[in-house]
This record gives sequence, C-alpha cells and structure tokens, in this order.
Amino acid sequence: MHNGGMTELAERMAKQGLTDVKLAEMVNRHRTSISRLRRGLNCNISLEHATAISRITGVAVEALLASKANSQVTK
Repeated sequence: MHNGGMTELAERMAKQGLTDVKLAEMVNRHRTSISRLRRGLNCNISLEHATAISRITGVAVEALLASKANSQVTK
C-alpha cells in the first residue's frame, strides 16, 4: 500500500483517469471485481485478467495476484 493506504492499482488508475467501470470494460470483468481488486480485497482474478490489467495500468501481475490473499489463482 502506498499514499496513505491507497493500493498501487488505485494510484495508477487515478493517474490514468481510469474508473472501475472503464477498466472493467477494457478487461471484460465486472465493475465490482475491479473495485475489490483496487481496494486490495480478496478477488477471484485469473492470470489472464491480471495480465490484461497489468498491461493497461503498469501494475505488476504479481502485485495484482497478491491481492487475492488466500484465494486460488484461476486459469
């Protein structure tokens, strides 16, 4: 977490002017999934979606998958 509790994804999205809805549309995910991921909450995200989000935002895939806490990575 950076900047007073903001996740790296939240920081990058803010800098790029990306909303949860816009990023969700870009990677074909539901807005609530992006919202949970942005807030660092447990989120069921596939490696494919993490890679797509990484390419758009510049956040490392590993950092996105780490947000999953104890969830299983899906393929």
